[in-house]
Amino acid sequence: FAGKWDVFINISGDSMPTLTQKSFSDLFHPTNGPLRNINFVTSSACETGLVPTSVYDFPTWWPKRKQYTTEGFGKRGPTIKHVELITDESGATVAENKLTNVTMHFGSQWMVLQHDFVEYFVKSLDRKDSFPSQLKKWLNDTEKPFTDETFIPTILMNLYPFNETIPKVNEDGSLVNLPSMRAARFERMDEQGPSAFGFYPLKQRYEVSSSSPINDKPKAWGPYFLGVYDLSDIKHSGALFV
Repeated sequence: FAGKWDVFINISGDSMPTLTQKSFSDLFHPTNGPLRNINFVTSSACETGLVPTSVYDFPTWWPKRKQYTTEGFGKRGPTIKHVELITDESGATVAENKLTNVTMHFGSQWMVLQHDFVEYFVKSLDRKDSFPSQLKKWLNDTEKPFTDETFIPTILMNLYPFNETIPKVNEDGSLVNLPSMRAARFERMDEQGPSAFGFYPLKQRYEVSSSSPINDKPKAWGPYFLGVYDLSDIKHSGALFV
């Protein structure tokens, strides 16, 4: 299917689009779509909204930070030696040695990725000296958690020019190019623990009020919240999927 698609969107059997196919096509149109050239690797559940969350946004003692960093004298993540294939002014491909001090990032397993990033990602995994391959090796060698929620967002956030394709957001968290959008995928989450910014929920954030006619209240299951969705919340999020 080379050259026959523009955007990669991973969904599952429980994914429900909030827009028509025509609307998706218009939003991601490679020439004038407001979502063109943007890589989304978060959902509404991400701590920092449409932008991946840095591991350093979490408290030093929080497992999500301790798993990937060496604290003490300064903040230290892995330093990755890798080779990138660069196209020079003449159009020739040149191998360039790089040394990247990596900051791990958290996102979501639900993503909307542009063609050029997907092509780079897939082809780079065929080369042992590429950044994705070397990061993969470090995760395996050090027995760190290897998840899609961290691997792909970390590659995106640490590698030029792809780190310039993350969503640009307004102060209220909405997308600059499409202010009605605050999430790529709407999810209800309630982990009952500290957030990246030290927030401790004292009660379920999505508790159904006692005045609700709903007999069966939503039940927490792991970090996910099973129950009734509020359509106004979905509309306010501007999410592409639920």
